[in-house]
Amino acid sequence: MNEKERVAELLGVKPKFMKPFEVDDPYNENNDIEGFICFYSDNRYGSLVITHVNDIETEPQVIYCMPKIKYPFGITDGGDRIYNWPENWKSYRAYSKWDGTNICSYSYADEQGLRYITHKTRLTPILRTNTAYGDFKGLWDICLERNPALIDPEEVGKGWMSYCYELYGYQNPHLVKYDVDIACVPLLKVNQQSGEIGVPDTFKVGWSAGYAVQGFEEITAGYERLREVAQKRNEGLEEGEFVTEGYVVFVTCDGFAWTPVKCKPEIIEQIHWSRGVIPYNSVYTTVVNALENMEYTEINRDSVRILLEEEYSDEQIESSTARIDRAIVAVVEHAERVVKVKKLLEDYLMYCGRRCGKIIRNPFVKSTVMRYLSDFFPKSDMRKVYNAVRELGFLPSKDLTISDSCI
Repeated sequence: MNEKERVAELLGVKPKFMKPFEVDDPYNENNDIEGFICFYSDNRYGSLVITHVNDIETEPQVIYCMPKIKYPFGITDGGDRIYNWPENWKSYRAYSKWDGTNICSYSYADEQGLRYITHKTRLTPILRTNTAYGDFKGLWDICLERNPALIDPEEVGKGWMSYCYELYGYQNPHLVKYDVDIACVPLLKVNQQSGEIGVPDTFKVGWSAGYAVQGFEEITAGYERLREVAQKRNEGLEEGEFVTEGYVVFVTCDGFAWTPVKCKPEIIEQIHWSRGVIPYNSVYTTVVNALENMEYTEINRDSVRILLEEEYSDEQIESSTARIDRAIVAVVEHAERVVKVKKLLEDYLMYCGRRCGKIIRNPFVKSTVMRYLSDFFPKSDMRKVYNAVRELGFLPSKDLTISDSCI
C-alpha cells in the first residue's frame, strides 16, 4: 500500500479523491507542510492529512475542515420534495447564511509535538500569498488584526477543533452585496477526533454568531417558513441581485453533534434544482469560487467543470458550455481590471500624484483618485474601475483627515 492509499484509508475514501500538496505556511515562519487534501464531496470535502512538517515525517494528522453542506430533501420526477431529517432529531437552530469565502483555522504538530495554528480556504491547504488577484490571506489578516481573539483560540491551538468562518464584504465580492469592506462571521466548528460538528454560537473567540430561530417541533414547517422569509427579503430587487442567501439550519439528535443543511429562498433554490441549462449567476459564482484555488490566469472550462460537478449533472454542464465560457471571460476581465488598477494605484502612491507633468493635490480624495485613473480607462468603464478601487480597499473612510499637500 502506497502513501496515497494509506491516507485515503484514514479518511475512508478512494485514493483518486486525495491530491498531494507541499506548501509553506506563512503564519509560522514558512514551515514546510506536506500531505494530501480530500476532494470527496461530503463532510470530508477539503479535509487534510498532513504527513511531513519541515521535511520530517510525522504521524499522519487528519484535519477535518468545512464540510459540504447539502439540502435536506430530494426532488421527485414530479417535482415533490422528500425530506430526509434524522429520525431521532431533537431540535434545530437556524443561522443567517453569509455569502463569501470559507476560511478554516486549524492547527498541526511537528515531530516534537509543537503545534502551529494556520488558516486555509476550502480546497487549499493554506491561505495563498502573493497572488495577482484574490488576496485571501491579506483580507483574512485584516480580520485577525481587528479581532485578535481569532489568532489563537484554545480549542484550535490544542488541536481539539477547527473553526470555520465566512469571509465577506465588498473587498471579497460575491452574489450578495455588502456595505462592509471586509468582515468574518463564525460558521461552525469541527471536532478533530470525531469529525462531529458544533454550532457557531459555541465559538470561544469572545464573540459568536447568534441563531435566528430555534425550534423543537415541526421541523419541516419551520424550514419552509425560513425559506419564505428569505424569499420575501429578496423580492423587489433587480434581476440577479440578492440581499440574503438564506440560512444554514443545524439539526441535532443529542444536543452536542449537529448536522448543517442549506435553507435557501425559492429564487436561489430553483437555480440548484433546474434540470436544464445552469443559470448564469450560478456559473459565475462558481468561477469566482475557483479563484480560491488558482490564479485567474489558470481558470479554464475544465477547472470550472470540476466544481460544477459537485452540484450539477453532466447533461446540465454540457448544456451550459456557452455560459461557462462567458462567465470565465467576465471574471478574468474583472480580475485583469483589478490588477491593472492596483498597479496604477501603487504608482500613484509612489509618486504621490505626480504623473505626466501634473501635480495632484489631496491625492486620497475619491474624485482625485478617479480623475487620475480616468486617464487609463475609457469613460464607459469608470463605474467598474470605481468598484475595483473599492474592492482593493484603497479609498479612505469619510472621517480621514486629508492633507493639502501631496508630499
